[in-house]
Amino acid sequence: MRPKQRSETIGDPPPSADGSRGGPSDEGGRGSRARTVAIGTAVAAYTLLDAYTIGILIMALAIWTDPLLLFLVAAAVLTPVNLAASSWVNRVWIPRGGSGYQKRLDRLRAGRWSSHAVGWVTRSSVGWYMLAATLLNATVTVALARSITGQAVDAHRIRFGAIAYSAFFAAMFTLTGLSLKVLITAA
Repeated sequence: MRPKQRSETIGDPPPSADGSRGGPSDEGGRGSRARTVAIGTAVAAYTLLDAYTIGILIMALAIWTDPLLLFLVAAAVLTPVNLAASSWVNRVWIPRGGSGYQKRLDRLRAGRWSSHAVGWVTRSSVGWYMLAATLLNATVTVALARSITGQAVDAHRIRFGAIAYSAFFAAMFTLTGLSLKVLITAA
């Protein structure tokens, strides 16, 4: 009988001969601290600035190109990017903090509005998780789920969350660009 291992997540390094996964936090593993910091900085920058960089680019392109084609291309390009960022956060995220952090999490769970988002992330339904990823951000949703539950997010949830957020993001900025195009041509 094979011993139980933790559930596989997208992008997990394969186990080595001794059974360890050799992730970025393992001593002597393949990852280095500098690489982890560099990737973390890139993921954080993408997560926080995607609307100001990629979103504005999609809006501008929607003015001069076919909006349907732009939506399809943008969603197809953004999905693997969101999938990679979310998977990286799922692999590396280690919730930190002491009792003060735990008290803030408890208030977050009990808050009137935030309890809805917490419920979307922690329920067993993939649909609710997709809703949270669409409204918050795919990567933020993974970090929130890791912080609240203390467990890794399943690979299929990450996949569907990345798809939902990418499609929503591409649609929102394509439609905004299309609206600007209509306003510009009407003037």
